[in-house]
Amino acid sequence: MKLNETEQKFVSQLLERYGDFVFDFAYSLVGDPHLAQIVFKTTLKSVLQRAQGFDRYERPMVIQEVVHVLRKFRHRLPKPSHAVLKSFVDAKADAQYRLRHLDVFIRRLSFDDRCILLLREKYGFLYSEISSALEIPEEALKLRRQQCMKRLTEWIWGDDEEWPRSPA
Repeated sequence: MKLNETEQKFVSQLLERYGDFVFDFAYSLVGDPHLAQIVFKTTLKSVLQRAQGFDRYERPMVIQEVVHVLRKFRHRLPKPSHAVLKSFVDAKADAQYRLRHLDVFIRRLSFDDRCILLLREKYGFLYSEISSALEIPEEALKLRRQQCMKRLTEWIWGDDEEWPRSPA
């Protein structure tokens, strides 16, 4: 795709401000650098096509676009391995061991729940920005985040007899 000078400047600014975030966020969700790169490029093209109004809504727009692109690739996201979860139970893994393998538990959460936790806890985005990107009311978003944190806490620190519970 051939870009004019204005578009090249826009892309340069976009990459400088959000390039690392978009790739890291995609990689955190898909776990595959090649697929994360595809998501990154697709997001960049999508934002470029919607450049109107970007100056005013730049951060929420980037978040919304990367989530939208990731939703298209959702079928290619890694599924939680029940064999790995069973190995935790069979080995009577203690809570400290489970905590060191937090990614296994995070993968058990739904796509939107993983997005909520990553965007809020890892990247520090505002609830209003996440709400806009995921198209979830802000109060519902806060409740879902709280439920996710509670579920993770139960899975990691909970009673071995009840673990692992299936996601709600």
